[in-house]
Amino acid sequence: MMSHKFKSLKILVIEPSIAIGLMIANLLGDLGISHILTESELQNGWEVFLSEKPDIILVDWSAQEENSLDFVKRVRQDPASPNPKIPLLMMSGLKNKQSVMDAQDAGISEFLIKPFTAQALSERLVDALDNQREFVIAPNYVGPDRRRRSEKIDPKQDRRKSV
Repeated sequence: MMSHKFKSLKILVIEPSIAIGLMIANLLGDLGISHILTESELQNGWEVFLSEKPDIILVDWSAQEENSLDFVKRVRQDPASPNPKIPLLMMSGLKNKQSVMDAQDAGISEFLIKPFTAQALSERLVDALDNQREFVIAPNYVGPDRRRRSEKIDPKQDRRKSV
């Protein structure tokens, strides 16, 4: 699955394992993406995000000097963030529902379980770029709407059923 938008993308990959970061960069290259920035530390990734202003960020779940969930919240909520609405894909070897829910609560756009194929990566990129969900700014959450529905919700309409 190729998207016409892939070729012009600038992607930041934050992956603590340099070898895995190179493998992900190669997968992205196979999808036609030529501008790939890789970092192994979250703080360096933040600096690259500020200076290079990528179109999308892929960040590994792993905890470092800063937790990756805190990194996502920082991208979404920090006043210095150049693009709080940037598509953020969380990559992880963790396969439990709680990890996915925690990442969604932090504000990720998509979740990708390692190991993944080029096709799975391509599908998540397309979802993050072409099928963006409405962006929510609330007191306890900033990020894409966690619900995957196409219908618009009228906040004035009472959706509860009366008994």
